[in-house]
Amino acid sequence: MNFSRAFISVAISCAALVSFANAQAVPPNLKTWTLEYSVDGGNTPYHRAVTVTQTGGLTVSYFDDRVTGHASPELMAKITDFLKVAKKARPFAPGQDQRYASLTLTAPGLALELEKPDAISALLSQTMNATTQKALIGSWWESEWKLCHPAAQLTAEQMDPPIQILALRDDGHFSVTWQSGGAESPGRPGEPFIWMPDYSGSYNISPDEDRIHLVFESGIRSPRDFSGDGNFEIDDKKLVLRNLWLGTYKAKQKPDICEMTFKRTDEPVQARGRARQ
Repeated sequence: MNFSRAFISVAISCAALVSFANAQAVPPNLKTWTLEYSVDGGNTPYHRAVTVTQTGGLTVSYFDDRVTGHASPELMAKITDFLKVAKKARPFAPGQDQRYASLTLTAPGLALELEKPDAISALLSQTMNATTQKALIGSWWESEWKLCHPAAQLTAEQMDPPIQILALRDDGHFSVTWQSGGAESPGRPGEPFIWMPDYSGSYNISPDEDRIHLVFESGIRSPRDFSGDGNFEIDDKKLVLRNLWLGTYKAKQKPDICEMTFKRTDEPVQARGRARQ
């Protein structure tokens, strides 16, 4: 008799679990929703998230920094199909110092933690990385820098001209032109002069770790003290490079700088002041 009761209890529990797993979590015909895929935790503070809205708005966030864009029709179609069969996530408690991912759907009066199939997790991770990569593309000017060790005053010999243009291309190549640097090279007869940066090279990034790697290749000037491995921070109008050095131009020795901030060159020229800290 006890065995029968136990068997019935187990059967009911299994049926409930199957019903929970198979239940569609998302109410049909939601008109307004936001889906966020977030990665958090780890040994050091870490937060990466990509948010997609039903209108195709797309935001990638890194703590307080945000990069915005627009979701492709292909991405929206895959998310729409996923939401038709999405299931509620089971309770999960991450281990100490463990990095974990979550998928959350919000709508008026609704907040659901959803299961993360491998396909949708990979898709949203790829979207996050591609959006970050795209945000780097363009021309940047050095607006400020920070010293590794605070100093009361810098001498003229410790100063170096700022970078007037840091151009990052979508083919994985970059170029650097210092203030008052670069050169014009004559083109073919009858054609305008060609602008030559001080030097150029290749680069790649690891978006999930904020890592950037630049390699010097060639130029009309060779950057002294070049060190291309470091970290980056990006939002829609600001790029911060840390613990790398794009080369010394005129200073007698490498300036004691550990962080350079760049802004997009589409900002007004009169705003290109240079703050020193």
